[in-house]
Amino acid sequence: MTRYTTLAAAALMALMPALVQAGSVIDANKDVNGFVVIVSDSDGQKLVDSQTSAKSAADSPERKHGVSLVEEFRTGDSRYQILGSTDESAVKAYLAALGTSAMKITPVGFTNSPVLGGGPKASAVPKEGHKIYMIERAIPGIGGLPPEKMVEISKGSQAVIEKFNGKLEWDHSFLTDEGTFCAYRATDASEVREHAKIAGIPADKVTEVEHVVYNYDFNKSMN
Repeated sequence: MTRYTTLAAAALMALMPALVQAGSVIDANKDVNGFVVIVSDSDGQKLVDSQTSAKSAADSPERKHGVSLVEEFRTGDSRYQILGSTDESAVKAYLAALGTSAMKITPVGFTNSPVLGGGPKASAVPKEGHKIYMIERAIPGIGGLPPEKMVEISKGSQAVIEKFNGKLEWDHSFLTDEGTFCAYRATDASEVREHAKIAGIPADKVTEVEHVVYNYDFNKSMN
């Protein structure tokens, strides 16, 4: 492993949240896993509409397949949707039932946040002047780091953020075997890239997004 890979893996680990969203189906049930599902904006809206309707329906694709929408990040053309489910096959079957498909489905190994390292929890809403960004970082194997390393990295990442004097805030990140999906708030995308440069981690794709939290729960073992 190169020095760069070692540093990137460590620092990147700090970029995932302690838990996706407090009280979500993923946190509440150890049998439910998280998945980052990238879909077109139109397919994403179909999923949102179906999930919303399913809240009052006894029989629905959501309950049949046990798939819950936790949150999503909208880019305008596509969406990063965070789904809770027992396994990837259930997610694929659910999408097929809706007549939609995913551009990519990535299992989440861990969700990290500044709280994990003793830092402050992200504010309930973005601070004035802040935009929300989704950062994709290619770090193969990052999802397999041990918990203690995640804590170490979380502390290191937050230490860099504090140097930005309120211009940058880390919300949470999703750790996978391929890399990370990190949700940050900043005055400008340049702040996000500067943070990555200082921390010694990649910021392969930085996209401004709209963040919506749902925390629906249609897990079959709980309904």
